[in-house]
Order: sequence, then C-alpha cells, then structure tokens
Amino acid sequence: MATSDLPWRLSPRFEEALVYATHVHEGHLRKGTTIPYVAHLLAVCALVLEDGGTEEEAIAALLHDAAEDAGGAGRLAGIRQRFGERVAAIVAGCSDTDQVPKPPWKVRKERYIAHLTRHADASTRRVSLADKVHNARAILRDYRVLGEQVWSRFNAPAEEQVWYYRALIEAFRQRGSGPLLAELEQVVDELERRLRNGSSHGTGGAEEQERRTGRGKLTVDDVAAALAAEFTQATRAGQTTPPDSSGRFTPDARREGSDAAGLPSHDQADGR
Repeated sequence: MATSDLPWRLSPRFEEALVYATHVHEGHLRKGTTIPYVAHLLAVCALVLEDGGTEEEAIAALLHDAAEDAGGAGRLAGIRQRFGERVAAIVAGCSDTDQVPKPPWKVRKERYIAHLTRHADASTRRVSLADKVHNARAILRDYRVLGEQVWSRFNAPAEEQVWYYRALIEAFRQRGSGPLLAELEQVVDELERRLRNGSSHGTGGAEEQERRTGRGKLTVDDVAAALAAEFTQATRAGQTTPPDSSGRFTPDARREGSDAAGLPSHDQADGR
C-alpha cells in the first residue's frame, strides 16, 4: 500500500514524542532487567496502534509513565504544553499518583481501579489496558524462566499482584471488551495457575534452554528491546534531530520534571 493510500499518517508530533520519551526515561531500565525502559513504551504504543488507536493515544502511550515516574505534576505540565490537553489528560488518567513519595502500594492500586471503573474515558482505558497487557506479558515471560524469584522485583507479593490484575480485568470489563482484554485475562490466568502450582523453570526447563542457546522464538518484546537500545544509543550520539524547526524539543527535555525538581526518576511496572 502506498503511503498516500493510508487512512492517516503519524505526524512529526509523534516523532517528537518518541524522542522526548527517550530522553525523559534515559538511563531507566525495566525492573530487575537490563532492558531499556523505552522498550516498554514502544511495546505499549504498538499495542495501542494495533488496537485502532489514534495518534494522540499513541503519543500518550509513549508518555504514559512520564509524569508518574519522572517528574510528577511538573512533567505533566510540560507534556500539556508540548503535546496538548488531550494527550496530557490521557497520561494523567494512566498515572496512579503524582505524589512524592508515593502513597502505599495497595492504596494507590485501589484508587486507580476505582478511577478506571468510574471516570476513565475510552482513550485512557485503551492506553492503560495496553500498558497492563505488556506488563503482564513481561512478568509471565520472566516467570517461565526464573520461577518464583521473579516476584522479588516488586513492591507487593505475588498474591497481591494477581489480585490487582484480576481487579483490573473486572474494571476494564465493566466498560467494554475486546482482544486486548481477552489477552490480559489469558496471561493472568496462566500467571495465577503457575503461582498456584508453584511452577518454576529456574535452571533446567526447556524454555531456559531455549533462552540460553538462542533457539527460542523472537518475540515482539525482543524486537522492541533491540530497537530501544539502538534508538537510545542514537540519541546519545546526537543522531536525532528535532522533528521540525519550531525548537520545541531540546535534549534537556528530561530536566523539565524530576531532574529539575530534584525528584527521583524511577520507572517500572505495576509492582512499583
């Protein structure tokens, strides 16, 4: 299909958001791994676009953790100025807090579930659901290799994590259904089954052998991680440029929030 035949195209605004997100999360890793955090953002963005999302939803997917993990209200204000009120509203709706320090884990999660059930609009639910699908996928993938030790990465125990995902599924189901929700339920079903059975593939399982020998299948997450590493290296080398001549993006974007305010720039999944 020719580019001109596409129903719509991603604009330079999307490119700006991609560079901005990379700088905001520079140096951040996925919890308990050496995977650049931007791999998660790319994967969530891909899920949103594959689900029929708009450009604004895709931009919000790239930025969905920026306020919560890299600057709070100051970061959100910067996003609003750069990318508009609609994107900022989705990002705010995907954040369970902008307080520093964060409230207790269970309190945050209960409040967020209530927000999804009562207040979140369709765009916020799509981006949030894509985020939860990728996080759950990542936990399951690593559980297949590491077994029970995967839960040590998180701020809440395994049973609480499964409770949270079950509650999320019910919250999303109250407002609709679709392939992303079906996938989330399937992944959580397997996580819960493995947790109940105490399944562990720590060193001798076939999945671990595939990982060690490189004979396992290449996944979307593998590709996203590779692209993230390459993109991060390119931005550090100064090979990226602003998407337009407006001067809106600068390499110091990451300083708007946490760095400028002296706040921590932590990342991570739902166990944070």
